[in-house]
Amino acid sequence: MANIDVVSANSWHIADNPGIYEPARNNNFEFLIMDADNLLKAGVLEEEATADDYLTNGQEIIRLSVNKAPVPHFSQGEIAISRGNTKTYYASTIEYKEGTLEVIDYIDVSGKSILMAWQALSGKAIRGTVGRARNYKKDCVLIEYSPDYAQKLRSWRLKGCWIKELSEDDYSHESPDKKVVRATIRYDRAIPEE
Repeated sequence: MANIDVVSANSWHIADNPGIYEPARNNNFEFLIMDADNLLKAGVLEEEATADDYLTNGQEIIRLSVNKAPVPHFSQGEIAISRGNTKTYYASTIEYKEGTLEVIDYIDVSGKSILMAWQALSGKAIRGTVGRARNYKKDCVLIEYSPDYAQKLRSWRLKGCWIKELSEDDYSHESPDKKVVRATIRYDRAIPEE
């Protein structure tokens, strides 16, 4: 049996090299929705809209309201080739899973209103119509930072994002918790940028 290098097997090596082994944190990130300004409120029809019916500064409101964001990864299908009593496998189609974006709903800058307005672009429930992809598909960017926000560690450009579903906890007189809205985000692909 080979001897183990005790120094490299414990945390001393990590402690002696803080310039190399700084752990990334889960809470140093931003999530941006491109072109999320000037959105028509969810319950308003275009022909009845006034200037007050449009939500402005949506990208900034969401950026400051996001509590959790999905990290994009893909899975691949497989192709199996059988010969005799064995199988060989090959990679097949790439699929990106949907993710859940969690937004804190503030009173005067409502992230919930921005998400509802974005969702209304893909489906107008008050009319029973489905929107056009060119209007509801938006690019989003997830950026991961160092703990001091001085360095961008990596980012992903999510292409063709749209809201598949919105959900939130029920109202309750017994719960003083913050109001959180969850948006199930579907996207076509994620381009990593390191």
